[in-house]
Amino acid sequence: MDNFPGILGNLAPHEFSVIRHAMIETELGEGAVLFKQRDEPSGMFILKTGQLQVVTGKFAIASERNVVAEIFPDQSVGEFSVIDGLPRSATVIATQESTLLSLTAGAFKEIITNNESVARGVISNLCDLIINRSALEINSDKAQLIYAKNLKPSLQNMKTLCAIIREMNKQST
Repeated sequence: MDNFPGILGNLAPHEFSVIRHAMIETELGEGAVLFKQRDEPSGMFILKTGQLQVVTGKFAIASERNVVAEIFPDQSVGEFSVIDGLPRSATVIATQESTLLSLTAGAFKEIITNNESVARGVISNLCDLIINRSALEINSDKAQLIYAKNLKPSLQNMKTLCAIIREMNKQST
């Protein structure tokens, strides 16, 4: 893996190295639950091998699951929780034996506090998630900061961007 997906994507090699050093490799057996909807956040995860399913509804009964997404190698899950600390919005289940890299919220916050370039990269990636929504129209002066990716690389700005994305996700379901 030369880089990370999602909010940690497009980092310089030294930034990648800082984050990779803070990650822990975790194994998950087929059918195992990584986390449940409404659980308190424990961190974010990047799938190295295997496959995960993101579901809402009664996850214990396969026929009553609403599959929100399939997660494949080199994709991430749970990344907003390391920023905003909100409970999980879905359940994640391993549909195959899986190997994941995990990054705790504490480790993430320490990294962005001590590495402004990583924080700028996260802000840029969050802005991209908003900008790349085809149905989104942003007209206010403050919203133009998102298009310009001209936001201070602070945890508070990251939380605000996550709130916008979470709201957009609710509207699209």
